Amino acid sequence: MNTTIDRFTKQLSDSLEEVEDLAKSLKSTQSPTKKTQPKIQSKLDEAEALRQAKKLEHLADNAEDYATQAVVVAKAMLEEAKAATSVAINTRLDAEVAAGNVER
Repeated sequence: MNTTIDRFTKQLSDSLEEVEDLAKSLKSTQSPTKKTQPKIQSKLDEAEALRQAKKLEHLADNAEDYATQAVVVAKAMLEEAKAATSVAINTRLDAEVAAGNVER
């Protein structure tokens, strides 16, 4: 029976040593990971800032295009207003002449 207990104790001791060695190994691999974490986060932050900048650039381009089109429409409407005003003035003069109020 002593032999069985000794064998069990030896196996248990060996297993504990393996676990301790594994724990030390894991701690040593975590250390570089913790050191690279800020670098990784910095790169992620930089990529996010670049993505936001591109998004804002795209929004600015769209806003500029919209403003340009609005100016084109406004110019066309101004030309239309000038033409309508001219027609209104000429029509009013024709009406005044026809009514005998004004000579042409």
